Amino acid sequence: APVDPLDGMPLPNLPALPAATPADDGAGAAPPAGAAQTELKLAQERTGLSDAQLAQLNDARARLAAGDAGTALASLQALNAQLRSEARSYTVRDGESLRQIAARPEVYDNARLWPLLWKANKDHIKQPAHLEPGTILTVPAHPTVREVEQAIAHARKNATAGTPATPHKSTP
Repeated sequence: APVDPLDGMPLPNLPALPAATPADDGAGAAPPAGAAQTELKLAQERTGLSDAQLAQLNDARARLAAGDAGTALASLQALNAQLRSEARSYTVRDGESLRQIAARPEVYDNARLWPLLWKANKDHIKQPAHLEPGTILTVPAHPTVREVEQAIAHARKNATAGTPATPHKSTP
């Protein structure tokens, strides 16, 4: 039988291999690909994205598909932070209702989205039918699809809630 020249030689003292780390270390950190997928889903649920925001979303989607989850995750986290916080202002004019404001093209261009305005401004508006001229409203720029669906459902159930009551004339 042939003799192995290495047989009996001591092995070099190699450094220990690092212990395998689980994908989740218990501190809530998700693997970048899973976290990026979650952030992608959140961004895709937002409405009213600008062309630049759509381009950022599509770029992150392409990076994720190419296996660059870390860059995709960072981009999507930044995009979602922007989408959650981006809002416009609107100053209430004399005689306006939330329905009229929501219907304005520069707001939502849809009268049935008045509950979004009410929800975002509950600290300024106690009753959606009573608006004070000069009140500055916050207009969330990117509500989620679910928030839009809920607003429309609420508006349908409460057909007159976002409209000021017509003054009743007393009859003698």
